Amino acid sequence: MLATFWNRLILRCKWSWAGCAATWANEYSFRVWVWANLISAALALILPLGAGERALVLVLGLLVLAAELFNTAIEDTVDHIS
Repeated sequence: MLATFWNRLILRCKWSWAGCAATWANEYSFRVWVWANLISAALALILPLGAGERALVLVLGLLVLAAELFNTAIEDTVDHIS
């Protein structure tokens, strides 16, 4: 049972990575947000921010990327249906 859990987890990670790679290859806006998040993360780590502020910058950057992935999934689904 534990082996099944790990096998499924590994497959989910592979599929998630494949989805991110496909989005990187096909979506300009995702690439822009990734670069913007890298810059904001670097600034959050360099600038004298509190721990809460730093965490907020990093977490909100990840949420933007997640929203972009959801948007891409919805757009691809609608394109496939119509």
